Amino acid sequence: MVKMPPFITNQYYHIYNRGNNKEPIFFRESNYIFFLNKFKYYLSGNLTLLCFCLLPNHFHLLVKVKDRGSDDISVKISNLLRRFFISYSQAINKQEERVGSLFQKPFKRKIIRNEEQLLLTVYYIHFNSVKHGIDESYTDYKWSSYPSIVNQVGQFLNIENCIRMFGGIETFIDMHRDAFINKKEIRMDAIARSDGILNKK
Repeated sequence: MVKMPPFITNQYYHIYNRGNNKEPIFFRESNYIFFLNKFKYYLSGNLTLLCFCLLPNHFHLLVKVKDRGSDDISVKISNLLRRFFISYSQAINKQEERVGSLFQKPFKRKIIRNEEQLLLTVYYIHFNSVKHGIDESYTDYKWSSYPSIVNQVGQFLNIENCIRMFGGIETFIDMHRDAFINKKEIRMDAIARSDGILNKK
């Protein structure tokens, strides 16, 4: 098993997972809001949520670890994430009258090591609904953070920090449009190559 990177203060991470056997993890509209509320309840004290995309059978989150002056921050966040996933899973299992694991185990996370990888990850997350054929336009997908960031309205996000990464809202919009139109390689292997993890295709 590949060892996941520890959580480090002020570091960015891409957290993602999908349903067990690629099955749904969201069954109703209310489940998406419930998921985000659970994340906020368990993790907003230690993680800043910068962008997300929730799809019927998987999710992507871009987060930044807050500086809480704790030496055991990695263990603390890992435990809080487990509690978050367990709490959400138990509620969905009760709702759907199902048993067993809702998510694949373990959840995945990638450390973001440079600015290129950071921006590629934002694009990858925001374009995910189009990639999987769920929506024709990344700008309109309801359960992506993109509309919230553009409209600068959203209770779950640190919108200012995400916009600041791009140098302003207009640049944020323009860079997304250019990346999408030019069919830039926004794939997991492209993100990994920007990190130096992969040297060739």
